[in-house]
Amino acid sequence: DGEEDDLMYQEDDVKKRGGNDSDDDHAVLDSKIDPKDWLLEVERVAPKLKIQMPNDSKEWRNHLQQTRSYKQVIETQFPTAKVQLEKLSVNLSSALEKIKGKE
Repeated sequence: DGEEDDLMYQEDDVKKRGGNDSDDDHAVLDSKIDPKDWLLEVERVAPKLKIQMPNDSKEWRNHLQQTRSYKQVIETQFPTAKVQLEKLSVNLSSALEKIKGKE
């Protein structure tokens, strides 16, 4: 009950203030920070805030070339990986059959 009473009083306080909230939102902020310190801080963090976009107009070509090189790697690695995966599949299937047989 105490919490409900507190909330009720807080709501009354808000109602008493009425339209003052909008005035507070539009008030001028008075800074207590030294402008020189502020500029130093802006200079320090500005590079971290900027998004670096490549100016390369051939970006899509680089992406295409990279995709082709990945395709070539996959084509060379896939046959050996496929053989290894097939052996693993056979081993797992036989182990699964043994487990089912014991049940």
